[in-house]
Amino acid sequence: MSLRRALLLRLLVPVALLLILNSVLAYGLTLHYANAIYDSWLYDIAHTVSLEVGEDGPEVAHTDEIEQQLKTWKTGDSDYYSITVDGRIIAGDVDLPPEPARVEHFADDAYLYDAQRNGLDLRLMTLNVPASSEHPALVVRVAQDRRIRYALAEEIFYAVAVPAALLLLVAVVLIGVVIRSSLRGIDLLTARLTTHPEGKPLAIDPSALPRELRGMTAAFSGVVERNNTLMAAQRQFVANAAHQLRSPMAATQLHLDGVEHADNPADRQRSLAQLRRSVERSNRLANQLLSLARLEPGTRLPIPMTPVDLGDTTRAAGTDYVPLAMNRGIDLTLDLPTEPVLIRGHALLLQEALSNLIDNAVRYHPGNGQIELGVAIDDGKAVVTVQDDGPGVDPAFATQLFTRFARSDEGRGDGAGLGLAIVREIVELHRGSVSAQPGHEGRGLCIRLEFPLV
Repeated sequence: MSLRRALLLRLLVPVALLLILNSVLAYGLTLHYANAIYDSWLYDIAHTVSLEVGEDGPEVAHTDEIEQQLKTWKTGDSDYYSITVDGRIIAGDVDLPPEPARVEHFADDAYLYDAQRNGLDLRLMTLNVPASSEHPALVVRVAQDRRIRYALAEEIFYAVAVPAALLLLVAVVLIGVVIRSSLRGIDLLTARLTTHPEGKPLAIDPSALPRELRGMTAAFSGVVERNNTLMAAQRQFVANAAHQLRSPMAATQLHLDGVEHADNPADRQRSLAQLRRSVERSNRLANQLLSLARLEPGTRLPIPMTPVDLGDTTRAAGTDYVPLAMNRGIDLTLDLPTEPVLIRGHALLLQEALSNLIDNAVRYHPGNGQIELGVAIDDGKAVVTVQDDGPGVDPAFATQLFTRFARSDEGRGDGAGLGLAIVREIVELHRGSVSAQPGHEGRGLCIRLEFPLV
């Protein structure tokens, strides 16, 4: 169901119910007041009839004059009366319905009741006239067909219901016009979203929209902007990845050619060693690209977080690099506290981040030096440091150190500039922060990771 139709129904249904209720109440009130009016007329008719008794004798009723009076008061198809003296009907109808046990009090000398006669619903008034010098005590009863009351009520009901129905039709048209005008902003927003070019901001003037749509439009604009940013980053990532993969693939092809055309075993072994390094670099680059892809916000799977001891994780990551460090004459040390340093995290991802840091420190170190791994609690936070006494980085490049594919002008090593970007992604996933600063006495580089404690 469209929004227009839903709003129209939600507005018109209460209006229609109110109009129906108004008509029903109008009919009920009309019938009530019609009964009151006609009851008063019956009382007046009864008094008029009683006046026609006694002028020519105590028991003489002037029936002709009574009939004339009834014509004057005529209110329906049939009006009836009777005059009783000492239990004897001296004039009028002799077969009016008898009085029931319960009657409706109308006045001190009169009461009302309902009865049927020959299939007709009658309303009857009984008037007790006390005796006077001109006539004895009289009982005057007049009756009226109730259909006239219903006819009057129905006439007034239709007089109210027909305009109400016309009013409802007019309301349908007016409400439809108002809803269509009010939802014009949604049509504008839909048209802009449908024809919105990829990569462009959502340009919609908020003043052209209703106030209720401005917040939603701002939210849409934010979503479009974030989506544009994400798509631009993905395009840049794919372009950089293709560029980075092109070099090792070309080197692999070159070394394969070298193996194929080697003139002697020594040249073949040298080409094979270079081929192995090229394959290792390609494999490492592919693994790093996969790690970054898994950490992308749009593709990231839910990661279970459990208490992790950073000391154990750092020891496990450092142990894997002890042989490589020893081969290069690097003293790899570990400084751990006596108590566990617990954070909420994913042990394998944290170990991957630390492995990237240690791998960078070992690979870019010139050799014959020291790399220190430290875990501590500082200012209410868990801190991990990886510090070396190598060449360090240019201070101007420090701000770009953790961006993807970032490499300094020196271009040391054969990395693709992805390791520290992976570290940043994993640390931020754990609600932590990462920073780089010079090592001891300004030598080398110190990478500092901070995490909230459990």
